[in-house]
Amino acid sequence: MDDTEAISLLTKLVAINSGTNNKAGVDAVGEIVSAHLAALGFTEERFSHATRGDMRHFTVPGARQKILLCGHMDTVFEPDSGFTDVRDDGEYIHGPGTFDMKGGLVVMLVALSHVLKERGSLENVGVLLVPDEEQGSLAHHAAMEKIYSQYEYGLVFEGCAEQYSIIDRRRGTGFFTLRAQGKSGHSGYYANVYPNAISMLTQAVGAVLALQDPTRGTTINPGRIEGGTKGNIIAEQAHLICDVRFWDRDEFARVRAGLERIAQEHHLILEMEDNFWPLEESPRMTTLKGFVQRAAERLGQSVTYIKRGGASDASVMAACGVGVLDGWGVTGDGFHTIDEKMKKDSLATQATFTAETVLSVLKG
Repeated sequence: MDDTEAISLLTKLVAINSGTNNKAGVDAVGEIVSAHLAALGFTEERFSHATRGDMRHFTVPGARQKILLCGHMDTVFEPDSGFTDVRDDGEYIHGPGTFDMKGGLVVMLVALSHVLKERGSLENVGVLLVPDEEQGSLAHHAAMEKIYSQYEYGLVFEGCAEQYSIIDRRRGTGFFTLRAQGKSGHSGYYANVYPNAISMLTQAVGAVLALQDPTRGTTINPGRIEGGTKGNIIAEQAHLICDVRFWDRDEFARVRAGLERIAQEHHLILEMEDNFWPLEESPRMTTLKGFVQRAAERLGQSVTYIKRGGASDASVMAACGVGVLDGWGVTGDGFHTIDEKMKKDSLATQATFTAETVLSVLKG
């Protein structure tokens, strides 16, 4: 696949709306990428889902799995987002998912075509296409973990960091909701008599935020608070939705224990959602970094690593014992906004580096 074909494919993928909740769109992206992988010799195992996109695992028949290339097909932009235009200004391609991460999917395909040309086979290489990473990769979580456990190493194709740095650390994430139950009544008669759900929550917010520890990179973001009906009616129900970010599991355990204590003290209900564990250094990651270094030396370039506060499927993979590095996709800007764009020449740059890294891993 030459540069012109790669850009054409990217434009085609970006033109398909694949918001996480748009199953038809996510599956349409999957069909296109699947056809390209089939042409490279892969066989597909498909995991269907009623409301979310289907997950797709690709392998070469009879080969032992060694390295897994992983990317997601969904974006944060649903069909009603209004962000649908794809535009090429010569240096950048603008559009939903260009950077996060349809550009990464194309990098993956181009890199695999380079590896196939060099080796004549893609044995020992697997590919996983995930349909719902933007909302936590929950639809196929058990099957994902089973697949990840089959591999030694992994590359994830989120957008690359500044100066083409590779991502080797990511904060873990958790989401929690605090719910308050008050008693409805006329505020002129029952204010300060009946419990007000909004008052119950606001009295707890300070204690929740006090659980943060910026010195350890632990943050809590109150993202949404909602409750009540009218100003002259005591709020019967209210809830607060937050996200917590952390660099190590001990910090998450500390925050969770604190939240449980606060919920009990303020008579609130605490709900915790599934979370991404942190992406941390492991012996297998260290080994993978050695393969990356050898690839960089063959290309005459240097390697730098960077940590990121956002989560990705790399964290799930690492929790399954895989040595994984992230940020192998294109470089760009404005992801999760209507200004999203990717730098065109980064596609070829990243595909070449990815291919050399995969070859380095396979040569051992």
